[in-house]
Amino acid sequence: MNEDALANLKEDFTYFREHCIDIRSDFNTYHNLFDPANFDLLEKISGTFFGEINSILIRNWILCVCNLVDRKSTRVNRETRNNISINLINAQIEEQFDGDKWRKQIDSITTLTTNITDYGKKLSPARNRIIAHSDKNTYKKGLVLGETSKKDLDNFIGNIQEYCDLVGNLIGVGALDFRCSSGQGDVLDFVGFLSDVKKMLLTTDEDDQQILFANLKDKLSQE
Repeated sequence: MNEDALANLKEDFTYFREHCIDIRSDFNTYHNLFDPANFDLLEKISGTFFGEINSILIRNWILCVCNLVDRKSTRVNRETRNNISINLINAQIEEQFDGDKWRKQIDSITTLTTNITDYGKKLSPARNRIIAHSDKNTYKKGLVLGETSKKDLDNFIGNIQEYCDLVGNLIGVGALDFRCSSGQGDVLDFVGFLSDVKKMLLTTDEDDQQILFANLKDKLSQE
């Protein structure tokens, strides 16, 4: 095993996993904000605005997932540029961990790669013909591209976590659970704040209204 090459793999994988963490965080934010229980609240407060946020998050999701499954390198003006993608990571793994000793891990990584890549392939028409490029025929015909099922999405989210844990353990950087991305000031706090505003405006009980108002004032005054 080449130590310099392994160090490079660890560095590239760290970048790759950070990208997966961002994707998981985006997933969590989207589903916490656009949970069906919030639809009425968001629509009444600012339906058009939240509809625009919905579209922005979806477009960003498609781009980020397609980047994750991109080819390992791109040729630009006679220069080869490596892409931080699953294919770049796997190419280095194949060079560094070739042998029966790691066969079980490699087989699992290969299966997960196929599943992750298949999901990316479903999104790539939307990326290629709508987001990255504006294909005239697609717009003219009003085609809907990149549709997936909830099962596809849930499987993808689970697969990137499992892939990162398998690779992390294999190359010696360890696993990292990034399923949870909640923290102070996150989307859950935002939705809770909006909900409190709605309650304050709609409640007919003056005592409840004063309590809610005091809580909202306290939140806004925090540094």
